[in-house]
Amino acid sequence: MVRFLWAAACVVVLARPAQGYVWVPFSLGDLVRMSKDIAVVEVEKVNKETGGIIFKKVADLKGKYPGDRIKQSLPGATLVLDWAVPGNQAVFLHDGIKRSHTCIGHYWYMCYQGAEDWWTLSRGEPEFTWSYFGPVDPLRKHVAAIAAGEEVVITAVQHQGYGRIATLETGLRAKRPPLWRIKASLKLSGCPTDVKDLRVVGIGAHGPEAVPQLIKALQGKDCRARMEAADDLGQVGLRSRAATTALQEALADPEPQVRIEAAGALLRVNPGNAGAVAALLRMLKEKNPGLRVEATEALGRGGAKSKEVIQALTPLVKDTEAGVRQSAASVLLRLGGTGEVVFPVLLEMLGDRDFMIRRDAVEQLVLVDDAAVKANAPALTRALTDHDLLVCVKAAEALQRLGPQAKETVPLLVTLLEKNQPRYPIFVVETLGRIGPGAKPAVPVLLFRLKNGDAGLRGRAAAALGAIGPGARDAIASLQEAQKDKEKYVRDQATAALKKIQP
Repeated sequence: MVRFLWAAACVVVLARPAQGYVWVPFSLGDLVRMSKDIAVVEVEKVNKETGGIIFKKVADLKGKYPGDRIKQSLPGATLVLDWAVPGNQAVFLHDGIKRSHTCIGHYWYMCYQGAEDWWTLSRGEPEFTWSYFGPVDPLRKHVAAIAAGEEVVITAVQHQGYGRIATLETGLRAKRPPLWRIKASLKLSGCPTDVKDLRVVGIGAHGPEAVPQLIKALQGKDCRARMEAADDLGQVGLRSRAATTALQEALADPEPQVRIEAAGALLRVNPGNAGAVAALLRMLKEKNPGLRVEATEALGRGGAKSKEVIQALTPLVKDTEAGVRQSAASVLLRLGGTGEVVFPVLLEMLGDRDFMIRRDAVEQLVLVDDAAVKANAPALTRALTDHDLLVCVKAAEALQRLGPQAKETVPLLVTLLEKNQPRYPIFVVETLGRIGPGAKPAVPVLLFRLKNGDAGLRGRAAAALGAIGPGARDAIASLQEAQKDKEKYVRDQATAALKKIQP
């Protein structure tokens, strides 16, 4: 699989779901059904200075998109612009009005149609990687088959464990989102959120039948192919044990990135593998900060929770490189490190000028132990006034754990929605849902969102009202009306909400 450095042109936020509140994202079948026309497009021209890309239409997969050129204005979308080399292809989904979604294979983004037929970037859509993640060529075949009424098996980022936008985006930028193979069709609505779901065919981009081919690639001459083969073997997991010897041999590969990938894979194929742990601990001492980060992340993915690993990672929270400090703090939290150790790094990140780093900080705060959150509540409260909305929302979510302080965040979130300030109202709506019964004052504004906006927003507003429970009785009539919505996703969320409001 192609890997990208996922330096984010996208949205984040939202964390640990409150009990009874689950957001189910659109399936690929949903996206195909809701699109009036879908086309395969190819990059013809790109201007990285202005952010302009001109695509030529290669083929229609559903309906017929009018015209043979699609012009997009994507200023600042570094990830997409770096990908946009003439000849690269993407799949373009058009709602028939003024909104579109574009999939470049391992990332999605939304545009709105503007003046002179230019499509202007609205936002990145990392959540759609739960719908599909993989090369474009298989996607075009899958979309055509789905539009024809067939059922297919696709690759997507696992929603289980990555069922939060911010955590998902962190995984994408780290280049290692966990994948699974799932069924998709016009009849299958919403993405699976649990491995026990019957739509889940298997974990990883490949099944055990691909192991021999991956071993061959791991032993080949192409460095990138060796890296990708090692990562893929790791995602197959315990069923890749036949590759143990080849992975152990790869620990001596001349390329450090291959050694890191092989060690990380070994920890997933053979948990606790001493050779893999030792190799990664050595890489923590590399002069190249990028390698220190990669080794740290590999230890985290492999779940190496030994005392030796935690002791080796702890000094890295004071590394001279900010990226290393941030990775070390994140992995230590996942492996059982204390909030007391990592909180100073997170506070430093909260004060960074880069809003993406501040977003990372508040995402990690959800994993900090309650005692550390309580001791640093003033810093989190200050974050509620951050210039970046998504930092505010995430800080509010972290403060939920402190009881009465959670209710104090509701007026701020309600005001933001009433003034229509959020660029991404969907995330504010979700956070109100996670607050649960304490978000009762938000019922009027959630009712407004239930009746206004796209299907995704309407459905999430219904789910949030359900999470508030009996306190949202004023919403019963509107939710009953939403049970007649043209979109099945909204109807399902409204039905589930009514069951919680009037058991």
